[in-house]
Amino acid sequence: MLVVFALATIWAFGFRNGQAYRLLYPALAVFLFCVVLPLGKNIAVSFSNASEDHLLSFSEAKKHILDRTYVASPEDSLRFVLYPDGELFRLFVSSPTTPNLLYQTAPLDIANANYVRTNRLSVEQLKYVNSPLVLTPIDGLPDEIPVPLRGVISRRLHLQALSFVLADDPEMRIMVMDGLRKLSYKVHRFLLPDTIPSQMTKNRSNIDLFLFDQKQDRYLFADFEKGEYRYLEANGTHSSDSITPGFNVYVGLDNYKRFFSDESLALGQVMVWTLVHTLVVVSGSLLLGVMLAFRLNRLPQNQRNVLSTTFLLPLICPLSALALTGKGIFNQNFGELNMLLIGLLDIRPDWFTTPILTKTMVSIIAIIAIYPWFLLTTRWLMQLAPGELMQEWRNGHLSRNSARFLSRPLILVATVVAIFVGTNLYLPPLITNGGPDIIGASVSVGTTDHLGSFLFRLAFEYRSLFGLAAALGCLILLLFSIPAIFVGHAVTRWLGEYRGSDVKVLNKLGRATESIDRCAAKPKPKRYAFSSIFSSAGVYLLALLILFPFFVLVYVSIRYQNYVPTERIGNLWNPLPIWEHVYSLNHWQMAFGMEFVEPDGRITPPPFPLGTWIWNGLKVGLLSSLLISLIAFGSAFSLTQLKSKYRHALLGTMVAVGALSVTPFIPGLYLLFEKFEQALPLIGLNSHLGLMVSYLPLSLPLAALTYWIGRRKLIEATGLFNAGVKMKWELVILFIASFILCFSESPLASLLLQDVDLLTPMVGLQQYLYPCNYLWGDFAAAALITTVLYALPLITLLVMVDRWIRTKGNRAAE
Repeated sequence: MLVVFALATIWAFGFRNGQAYRLLYPALAVFLFCVVLPLGKNIAVSFSNASEDHLLSFSEAKKHILDRTYVASPEDSLRFVLYPDGELFRLFVSSPTTPNLLYQTAPLDIANANYVRTNRLSVEQLKYVNSPLVLTPIDGLPDEIPVPLRGVISRRLHLQALSFVLADDPEMRIMVMDGLRKLSYKVHRFLLPDTIPSQMTKNRSNIDLFLFDQKQDRYLFADFEKGEYRYLEANGTHSSDSITPGFNVYVGLDNYKRFFSDESLALGQVMVWTLVHTLVVVSGSLLLGVMLAFRLNRLPQNQRNVLSTTFLLPLICPLSALALTGKGIFNQNFGELNMLLIGLLDIRPDWFTTPILTKTMVSIIAIIAIYPWFLLTTRWLMQLAPGELMQEWRNGHLSRNSARFLSRPLILVATVVAIFVGTNLYLPPLITNGGPDIIGASVSVGTTDHLGSFLFRLAFEYRSLFGLAAALGCLILLLFSIPAIFVGHAVTRWLGEYRGSDVKVLNKLGRATESIDRCAAKPKPKRYAFSSIFSSAGVYLLALLILFPFFVLVYVSIRYQNYVPTERIGNLWNPLPIWEHVYSLNHWQMAFGMEFVEPDGRITPPPFPLGTWIWNGLKVGLLSSLLISLIAFGSAFSLTQLKSKYRHALLGTMVAVGALSVTPFIPGLYLLFEKFEQALPLIGLNSHLGLMVSYLPLSLPLAALTYWIGRRKLIEATGLFNAGVKMKWELVILFIASFILCFSESPLASLLLQDVDLLTPMVGLQQYLYPCNYLWGDFAAAALITTVLYALPLITLLVMVDRWIRTKGNRAAE
């Protein structure tokens, strides 16, 4: 990879023929290091046994095992007592066999558990942990009262991290805390043997692969078939016992074969559900979005504006917040939907434990989240349509010409949505975490897991089976790369990028209009009964259903309790009527970082630092979008200087990368960032800069989009600066689109960021709805605040794109 990058650098900046690619060079670097490198790592991992217990190399695992210690000869243990010394403490040690032999430490600042927890200190950050503390002989114990056992327990975390050595011990043996009042000697458990018994060495000539366990008095040998040290029996054969950690070894196609031979992995069930779920969600969203677009087109202007805004509301809600909102509303114990069903029909569906109900719930939430994109696409296409078609649609007609005009872009959008639905890490993980689990499965997999969420659970749950997850990622890539390549090629051709056309900008929509004009003499189209399908009453009822989650969020955010208040009637608990609830702004007050004073005087602090999360999201989003916009604009300008055949290939590749999500190679990406953290922590795990680097591949599809929306201006520009001046509004659109994508992203952020104070708001919202700490009211307030921050740039972007499309439509009409 480095050789290819170096050669590309020399060619682009050292040869005249490479001048056209210099501005494309950052995009090439992003493609190589942020797409090809993780993909290559993922492929390599798929041929290994990488897992939670087999991540290290052989030498690293061997060193880790040799460093392991254990407490030897407990009869030699020493008793210790902790005495106060002003604000500090001293450790006094005595021998049970020789009571008059006493030792003490220097004054120590030993932190209690509350201090460690409040300051979020790791063991490495505690004092005196880097070297053993010396115990010096003394004549007697002090007169003070020793620290009681409760005080020792509260400081046990710090005491257990310390090591001690006697000043007069010639062997300088290390002692550690072994109980609440005892110090014991620790020695290395595993040793490299000098000699091996003859019965152990048959067929094993390399003595460096042996270890000796002093505690069990047994030999071990490195098994390179399973990647672990295994104990040897007295006759020299391998036993079933092994030790961790194991080491990484090559296993060939075993991971791939296991998917097709091991029924306990349940890959067949996951693939069937992925196919069914994708078909249901894509077809349902497409049908609902297109029908709503046609129905809204026939309404008067004032009704159309109100209903259009209502039906596009799910679009302005971040997908993470929308999924978590659905999870809260459908909650079978505390959700408002079940409370409503109990009051009206006296039923309580088990949405999260009955597989068919769980699948129905996930599909409904997915359709609500996705149909606005089809609605918006159809409305924009209708604005670009010729007048004859517009008149047909207003009269409720749908002709073959109309279908021909709309089919290609809607098929492309449906293909991208299908890829997203089958591989996304938003809906099943956030709503159900894949559950309910499949009974009899040998790994973490549930009935609502599709291929993407199944991969994620394989890699980061149970035993972190990275090798198996990487193999599944390669299979997903093979499965979805075909539609992704189709999308890239089709979009490139549809938008007029043909081989041999360097300057002429073709308008595919214009060609479709000519085709429609040629077909004008054909028989009049049949009238479809849109009114019967979507009557006015039906449209308004659907609008109320779309508004229901938003009404619930507002209602829950101003309700005092986090749960629906109930009253006991007999043996049943029934929800109280809304007018009997207690209302307060306590959730909003805590969302803004302020403490809330309860009616009884207790002070409730904010449960989570939402303000810090929002700042993190804005910081990451703004800086990432700036980098992405610069790379995308430079690449778009460079594309105009390339030959048509090269430009066609690059544009198709960029769109294909954008159509595919990061899911297929997410195990390789995570392991790469884990390596980066060891070499350069600034761009490793738990780093905002590392997260921004992971967002850079977004610049590739956005570069293609920038090229298409501003191609004429880019061709006419005399230089990069002149092109920027000509395309100032297109660059604003590019920057806002980049910010929206980065600010609303959650799967990568939840994977790479681990500290609570470093989370972004989309990841932080998930912390409110843990089963053991279900803060539904606090979540509602936080979700509404986050939605407003997300909606403002999105609405700005949609207005600018809508005006740009109207301008194009007016020019086409002229």
